Amino acid sequence: MTNAREIYGMRWSEKEYLIVLHYYFKHGGEPQHEDTVFVQELSRLLGRTPHSILYRLQNYASIDPEEKNPSRKGKVHIIEFGKKIFEKWSRKRDSLAEMVEVLLRDEKTQMEADLFNPNPVRIPVTFRNYELLDQIGEGGFGTVFSCLNLKTDEQCAIKIIDGYKIHDSECVHRFVREIRALRAISHLNVIHIYEDNLECERHYPGFVMELAEYDLSKYIHQESEIEEGRTARPILDETEAKEILLSMMSAVQSLHEASPPILHRDINPTNILRLFDGRWVLADFSLAKFMHLPPLSTSFVSGSRQGMGTAHYTAPEQYTSLRETDVRTDIYSLGWLIWELFSKEGPFPRQEPSGLPERLEKVFLKSTEYAKEARYQSVGEMREELETSLD
Repeated sequence: MTNAREIYGMRWSEKEYLIVLHYYFKHGGEPQHEDTVFVQELSRLLGRTPHSILYRLQNYASIDPEEKNPSRKGKVHIIEFGKKIFEKWSRKRDSLAEMVEVLLRDEKTQMEADLFNPNPVRIPVTFRNYELLDQIGEGGFGTVFSCLNLKTDEQCAIKIIDGYKIHDSECVHRFVREIRALRAISHLNVIHIYEDNLECERHYPGFVMELAEYDLSKYIHQESEIEEGRTARPILDETEAKEILLSMMSAVQSLHEASPPILHRDINPTNILRLFDGRWVLADFSLAKFMHLPPLSTSFVSGSRQGMGTAHYTAPEQYTSLRETDVRTDIYSLGWLIWELFSKEGPFPRQEPSGLPERLEKVFLKSTEYAKEARYQSVGEMREELETSLD
């Protein structure tokens, strides 16, 4: 049986980061074309495509204080690991050069062994079009990497099932169900899937999707200011908060009105993503289900979450039995999203005030009722009352 590395390739190693950084400093910054001589040289040395070498050089240029090109903002996605390497070695360039000289001896030896191979790329190219880059996150059953479309230079994300879960039939089925759910929906505020390999890969399913800049939790803390002298949860400007909330309600409504209807069952700030074009999308469908399909079990617990969901956001019936979930389960989560976006109070025990404006308090309380019969019965009903309250 093949392994995931043979199918998807390898993420960038620290050694590769260091070698490319040395070339970045040595040649005075970011080249404009992939056919630049030293880009081609690095491609042969590392067995990476010129596209990905250029991408990494652009990464460094985007965080280099000596580079002042404002049009670069938003074009690249460099992880914290890459930033730390740049910060550490930008002040020790001579030491970096000495270390890289040693690293290059091993690379040149390997390259000489492949001297008669006309294609220097030793890393597999996923789905024929994408080259694996960095690990950027984890979902319920899979790991998410950034990747590069070698035909268009577009940056994307690829989600691959975790290797230690491929022998768990329930996890594999749920991962496959996530792909099928994303295939079935097309909406501006639902993460878009470009390609998958369900038709040809049984053991290591994966799919390519849009690349995000932030999740909502990180974005809120980055963009908000804590009031002086007061401990409070950070929240966004009300106009932006309203835009995000209505976007998510529209996304969830489209899921519930699909044929067959789809439940998300894990709506929370880490699964609400901001793309580079400014759109907010709902992602991570690892707990999703089609309404006409029975759940695979009634006691599943995700490795990254307790009790089949996320604290506060998971409806009471979901903890009891997955068979009891329906559209009102997602409505419960949307209610907590109101609190997340508009209240500075927290954590919020139900016996205390929510800290929400009075006009939103009623919508929040009704959508998060313990008994699902007491909640809104559809997203449309909830949205109508919410929009009236916001106006």
